[in-house]
Amino acid sequence: MRLLHWAAGRRVDLSLVIPCFNERARVDAFLGAATAYLDGLVGARGEVVVVDDGSADGTVEAVQAWAARRTDVRLVALPQNRGKGAAVRAGVLEARGDVVVFLDADLAVPVDHVDRVLPALRNGVDVAVGCRHVAGARVERAQSPLRRALGRGYLALARGLLGIPVADVTCGFKGFKRRVALDLFSAARCRRWGFDAEVLHLAARAGYEVREVPVTWRDGEGSRVRLPADVLRSLKELLAVLWRSSRGAYGDVGRRVDDRAGR
Repeated sequence: MRLLHWAAGRRVDLSLVIPCFNERARVDAFLGAATAYLDGLVGARGEVVVVDDGSADGTVEAVQAWAARRTDVRLVALPQNRGKGAAVRAGVLEARGDVVVFLDADLAVPVDHVDRVLPALRNGVDVAVGCRHVAGARVERAQSPLRRALGRGYLALARGLLGIPVADVTCGFKGFKRRVALDLFSAARCRRWGFDAEVLHLAARAGYEVREVPVTWRDGEGSRVRLPADVLRSLKELLAVLWRSSRGAYGDVGRRVDDRAGR
């Protein structure tokens, strides 16, 4: 059982945001795990915000069935497929928790790893990033050699072009203080796979404190990444972020919702 001393008594303390696209086969597994985690909280309230990204396989109906049974499960349904970045953004902006964590529907990082990001966010960190490449991390089932090679290339470009100070940009497990999440995701524009890099670039640009948290990670079956189309699209998104940043399009990030003096 988990005790959140620092947030007890408020309306919603923790939001888990899970983006989905044609994930009907996984709905019961990830919502079962997420709600079991919330049931283990003591002195705090949580919610699961599932964002459906235009699924056509019954995902919406399955989530609605869960929401009918549990008031802590909410559905945000996008009218058409817009991309993972758009789905995460929609969920974060709808979240009501003082802490917002997004994770993948395949549970590549287990839900109980939320326990690893909460202490960091409680103790002054603004963004906690799940990382597969730091001490204490473990990869139980790796990606294919091709995807690993492409991932390393993408990581090098993202860090070099955008000044991202973390060793793992694309791990789908990140936590934020609520006000920081609203600040970053309100400004973010990437709709697809480049959104992680954009958000981390904005966090670094705004001077938010970012900490890497080691995770146990397992490559999920049925990846939505399409090679090489998504690789090229992600590279274009990186360049678009660099262009917007160089032109001052993100100039108000870190000032709109700046709570750093009271952290």
